[in-house]
Amino acid sequence: MKNTFGLLDVNNENNFKVVLGEDVRIVEEIKQKDLYNNTVKVIDVERARINLMQWAHIKAGVSNFFNHQLRETQWWFSFFITGENYMQNWYGKQLLLLVWAIEDTKDPDEIHRILMNWIKLSEGEQWWLFTVIEETSEELPDRNGWRRDLKKALLSNSK
Repeated sequence: MKNTFGLLDVNNENNFKVVLGEDVRIVEEIKQKDLYNNTVKVIDVERARINLMQWAHIKAGVSNFFNHQLRETQWWFSFFITGENYMQNWYGKQLLLLVWAIEDTKDPDEIHRILMNWIKLSEGEQWWLFTVIEETSEELPDRNGWRRDLKKALLSNSK
């Protein structure tokens, strides 16, 4: 069994994974089914990358946040391990939103403020923001548009 956050079958669903190694990569795993040949092609698309210091500042908060959501759906809790950590699409989108906001931040206080404000957003707000940024960003990373503004927004109004 692979380490997962709310994912029943990593072989049959599109999903995200957090790859913990020398750095932390958020990867979207897309499965293309060829019905003619009855095969599945797996395509990994790296969506974001942060360093281990940044990850250390958000890891516990992210784990607690997702485990709270998992408990609400009567799912077992999970935790991040070295290697591949699979997650449902909606968790991947939520995490990407946070990672996009901190990807060029080195200040631990700023990372903490961003994390706290990210946690305050509802799931619907997080998904909506992800969708807006995803649909309007043409290239990765887009630090001059929505992603820059996302960081500013998540840095504001925190005490």
